[in-house]
Amino acid sequence: MSNLRQRDNLVTGSPGPSQIAGWYTDSWAVVVGIDKYQSEAIRPLACATSNALRVAEAIVQLGFPPDHVFKRLNEEASKQEIERLLKSVLYHNTRPDDRLLFFFAGHGKTEEPTGAGSEGFLLPWDADPNDLPYTALSMMMR
Repeated sequence: MSNLRQRDNLVTGSPGPSQIAGWYTDSWAVVVGIDKYQSEAIRPLACATSNALRVAEAIVQLGFPPDHVFKRLNEEASKQEIERLLKSVLYHNTRPDDRLLFFFAGHGKTEEPTGAGSEGFLLPWDADPNDLPYTALSMMMR
């Protein structure tokens, strides 16, 4: 059965993890959790890292190979490291029929620069709250 037909059959019932995993060639994940930030101007969180660890554990049970789940917690979750995973490691290893999950537990912020509309940012561990366009991860598609 083609991948398209397998997806169409979802209307009639709930698939199990093994059925869903069969839709994809491979499965990859970047799981980020940040409780404490480098900048003291960004308040700490209480459960971001534990939530990220639970998500990482759960997705392995759903068919993600453990060596394809990249967990980055607190100081491991710098902007450079997250971008390295997304723009280099995954770029060089994923194929069109792979699935990718990006999970981020941490702070986000929306800024409204003059005349440009609003833009959302995910704050990596080393974000500078006074310079988000340069130090945070934009949520705009580019």
